Amino acid sequence: MKVGTRKDHRLKAILASVAIIGSGACTEYRIETALNSDGSGHRSVTLEATDPNRLGEDVTRRDFVEFMSVTEGNGWDHTVQVKSNGDTLFVFKRETPIRDLNAWTDLNDEIHIFGALPKNADTKLGHLRLGDLQLRNRVRVSAPGRTDGTATFIFQETFEWDHGLEAVLEVFVSEIERFAVAVYPRLSSQERGEILGIARATLWPAFENGMLDQLFEEDEELWNQALDQISRLAAKTIRTKYPDAGPESVRERFDLFSEEFEGEVFEPFDRLLPGFSLAGTSVSFRLTMPGRITNTNAHERENNTLIWEFNTDDAITAPVVLLAESVVGGSGIN
Repeated sequence: MKVGTRKDHRLKAILASVAIIGSGACTEYRIETALNSDGSGHRSVTLEATDPNRLGEDVTRRDFVEFMSVTEGNGWDHTVQVKSNGDTLFVFKRETPIRDLNAWTDLNDEIHIFGALPKNADTKLGHLRLGDLQLRNRVRVSAPGRTDGTATFIFQETFEWDHGLEAVLEVFVSEIERFAVAVYPRLSSQERGEILGIARATLWPAFENGMLDQLFEEDEELWNQALDQISRLAAKTIRTKYPDAGPESVRERFDLFSEEFEGEVFEPFDRLLPGFSLAGTSVSFRLTMPGRITNTNAHERENNTLIWEFNTDDAITAPVVLLAESVVGGSGIN
């Protein structure tokens, strides 16, 4: 669990290499939420996208609307604006009144990004079905009463990529496979499978121990440890066909973050995961709470309005959780 903050990192450099970023497209959510003292409330969400018609050769504006889940059938209004600099701005907006405490769950999946286009949902990337890669939000609001006649309002909203780490793992593994095919073409499919099994078994615990978070900060210690192990074990298989292959030469071929490969496109993101490549979408979230705020992990506060600023890629390695509590009633608090 974490609260995301805006940052530049190595994984974002990978995502930024794909066509959607290179095309100049830019996306931003603005979420305005108000919780009232009777449990009702209101939500306004705006998604702005510049040039969503230029998302790559195979991705159209219609595709963008579908994998960002901002269809008119889901209650989103669509408008087109021209900015002062001449850029075209596509605006998607949704207004949702909340009638009572139980209705807050109606906001679940309001922010819902599919990693892949619907036509590719059943395509496999390693062990991952692309249609299972999705960013979702979950909202929970409660107001337990207290013996002193006051009520504590608890607001919690979570943003999380389902199978996000698995997707990144499979992209890493697919790149290792690509290099193995190119550099060691005499390996059989079974031998390549052994190498990929080694890569998965090594990288997953490294991910769980925070390897991607280290890469976010350009610290490659865990990546280098994993790469050393993969290279050492893979060399044993590779030497059956290439006797001169040693751990150092294999390591050089499989180092995805070496200067030799810097800036190179991770092709599966480009071809299969245009929605996931939008993981750098910025989110500005404002929540107005009733009564007196007693606890929050917000980044900023303006009176009773709490503010979070994060990116959707912050939800890849762990859920982004927004939390706020306030007390209503007693001592003149409304």
